[in-house]
Amino acid sequence: NNNAQIINIKANTTFLGNAAIPNPHDGMAFSSKLQSLLHSLKSDYHAKKIHLLVCASNAASVFIGQAYDLHHPEMLVYDFVKDGMEPRILISNDSTKTSLSIP
Repeated sequence: NNNAQIINIKANTTFLGNAAIPNPHDGMAFSSKLQSLLHSLKSDYHAKKIHLLVCASNAASVFIGQAYDLHHPEMLVYDFVKDGMEPRILISNDSTKTSLSIP
């Protein structure tokens, strides 16, 4: 859709690298902030689909997954391939259950 609004969200450079989440409390705080952001994107910006390109540690990826709930937009998650990134998992919901599919 050529009328799609694009919102880019980038990590603060002081929180990059494997030391960005030094303990579980920081991970839970990150997950909470991300959950709030996803709610805001759906309610305030009417986002229907989020494209997520994760360049993060396994721990950060787990906390990202924990942030997703039944009231968020669809999330298309990308993974690295030889020359870039491509979509691998579509996470969607119908307000009663969350589903995973291959795009």
